Amino acid sequence: MNIYKYLQQIKAGKPVNAIRLDELLHQHALSLETLGKPSFVSRNTYLIESVDNALLAQWLERFAPATSRVDASRRAKDSHQHRTSAAYFTAKLLSDPDNHFAIACRNSGAFTGRTVIPADATLVLIENSECYTQHERFLLNVGLGDLSPNTVILLSGGNAITHPAALTYLSQFPRIHYCPDYDLAGIEIYETASQTLAHKLHFVMPDDLVSYARYCKKPKHQAHYLKAIEKARYHNFDAMVELLIAGQGVLEQEVLIGEDK
Repeated sequence: MNIYKYLQQIKAGKPVNAIRLDELLHQHALSLETLGKPSFVSRNTYLIESVDNALLAQWLERFAPATSRVDASRRAKDSHQHRTSAAYFTAKLLSDPDNHFAIACRNSGAFTGRTVIPADATLVLIENSECYTQHERFLLNVGLGDLSPNTVILLSGGNAITHPAALTYLSQFPRIHYCPDYDLAGIEIYETASQTLAHKLHFVMPDDLVSYARYCKKPKHQAHYLKAIEKARYHNFDAMVELLIAGQGVLEQEVLIGEDK
């Protein structure tokens, strides 16, 4: 729970985890004792009494969630605290790979310019730009060599596909192949997107994925590596589990372009 939610509870006269709240406030050179007097209720839970309502109002304004990208940039000096109002992608049709077009996903709808996408088109989401560029070799090596000419190949670019407007657009496709890096971020983006896309979304893993184990890189955070294995097991991504354990690390998808396996 963040500071703002704790402060809302205090304003409503509800008990809070005062120990945790005080720790969070100290990160901003603030102290809970200046706001009010903690009264013990149960383990770590206190009712804040004699609240300084003027100070509470100041803190509520200070720690309130940003209302826009501009607000986040001005108030918190970090625009990334608020989602953008639109998501933009580069894409191409498998039948016309030299014709790249932009897709703009906004709350008011999605726009693809003059490009007409067939209603029955399959969608392939590719994380990395080099794999997108060399899509023929990449798709063949990940087991997607028999796609319909109507297939749309989209450069997904990290978690941009989890933008609400993007998910609304993606949900129009009957079948979606998701090609990420084989790491925690790849699985977590899949998990978020699948909440909306459900059975339409297919996490792509070639049958011989473990043969790339020697190209795995040591994870920056061991906890993230272990979490990736745990989540892969949960989703029955057996090929990915085998890869991560055999390679003792994670795999970037560029390896699957297949220059020298």
